[in-house]
Order: sequence, then C-alpha cells, then structure tokens
Amino acid sequence: MTGDFTKEIISAYYQRKFSLKPLLDVIGIEDFSYREFGFLLGKVEGHFVRNLSFRQPAELRSYLINKAPWAAYVGAAYEQRPTKKTPVTSLPLKKKELVFDIDLTDWNDLRTCGKEKDHYCKECWPFVRKAAKFIDETLQEDFGFEELHWFFSGRRGLHAWVLGERSQNLSKDAREAVIEYISPRKRGTLSKRFQFRAWNILCEGLKGGKGGSNLEKIYENLPRLDRKVTIDLHRLMRVPDSIHQATGRPVTTVENLETFYPDSVPFVWEILERG
Repeated sequence: MTGDFTKEIISAYYQRKFSLKPLLDVIGIEDFSYREFGFLLGKVEGHFVRNLSFRQPAELRSYLINKAPWAAYVGAAYEQRPTKKTPVTSLPLKKKELVFDIDLTDWNDLRTCGKEKDHYCKECWPFVRKAAKFIDETLQEDFGFEELHWFFSGRRGLHAWVLGERSQNLSKDAREAVIEYISPRKRGTLSKRFQFRAWNILCEGLKGGKGGSNLEKIYENLPRLDRKVTIDLHRLMRVPDSIHQATGRPVTTVENLETFYPDSVPFVWEILERG
C-alpha cells in the first residue's frame, strides 16, 4: 500500500497540498509559538523528536517541507516556548484541548469480519462510528461542550478535539472523570439516562441488537478509548492534515460521523497526482 510513499512524496505534499487551516481551527493562532510539536523523522521509533516550537505557522510549514517527517504531532500550549533546553516537563501548562482517541483494534475481541487487526471493513467500522456518535452526543448534552472537531486518524480510527476555554483548562483529574463517565471501567456506574442513550446509539446495527441482557450489550459496546490520550496533559496528537506514516493517508476532517468511511480519504500520492 505504501510502495510509492517516499520522503520526496512527503515533502511535495507539504509544499503543494498541506493546509494549516484544520490545525489552526483547533489550536488557534494566539498561543501558536508556545505550542509543543513533535515529529517522527525516521521510521524507527528512536528518530522521534519533541519539545519543538515555531514562532509562526509559516515556520512549521517550512519544517514539514524541509524535514519531510513521517509523522507530525502537536501538544499543549505552555507559559514558555518549548525547546530542547526547556522541555515541556519543566514548563507550566497554559492550556490543553480535551481530546479522545478511538481505534478499531480495541474491538478486536468482538470483530467477526475475519479481517486482520490493522484493517477495517464495512462490517466492523460501525464500532468506531457508533462510539464516536455516542461520545459526541454525551459531550454536548451531558457536559455542555458545544464545539467538537472530529478527524480521521489516517489509519483505522477517529480523533475528537473539544474546544473552548472550559475544556482547555480541565485538570488531569477532571479529564479522568470525563472519560470515566463516557467509558466507565466499573459496572453498575451507569445512570438510567446514560443507559438509554448508550442503548439507542451503540446497539443500533451492532450484533443485531438481539439476545442477551440489554445492560450487558451496553457494557460490551461502550466506547473503548485510550485513556492516556485524554488524561495525559503532555500527550501529543497528530497534526490535522498531516500524513499517517503507516498508510500514507492524511489526518482528515470528518464532517459527518454517520456517513464517513476511511476509503473516502485518498492517499497523498493520489492527491498529488490530481494536481
């Protein structure tokens, strides 16, 4: 799949097709120079660098074109500019968006499509779609978060960014409480209202919705999230519109959770061929 995926292709994509708009839509421009960025400069994990910052978006674009990283990530904003000499672990946090990571492989024990774990199909993608719809509705109706941005991860999942001052200033403990509410680890902690929403959204189209206990199905199909992504204040997320190194597909804005399917996202070499 990635036979045509080279450094030259990566550089050309960032020079000709990459858009900064999706990134700036979620992190803004006001504190851009205080944001941490990280990059995978080689396919080996040891080639990952972080604690980098850029004075303005144009500098980030130049870095992407010249370095052609295999992957690009963005993190929180700090009170000082992150550098190698002043890493984020030594800096006071200014703000960090509330984020969620949904990955299809977290449902491998329920998938019956026969696909390998790194693949997806129309039979198993509904696990991701239903989880995203559930999270989207819960965050808006139960927490009052109004501005959510969804992105295809570039591989086999979705990322959610929750914007606004209230979500950006949540403590680590508060973020853990939010994710525990959405995806509780302990049984018996679901409210009746929560159960009703979970049943309506998650059981529609999953496992036929027949047989067994309704509550069992709710627990079985609740969103399965990487809790560390949400809770860790120093966690980096993929830069919107950047390239996923494993597939060659860009991290893409999802306008409609109900209709989105990964095959609609072209590979970067296909994007370049279109001119």
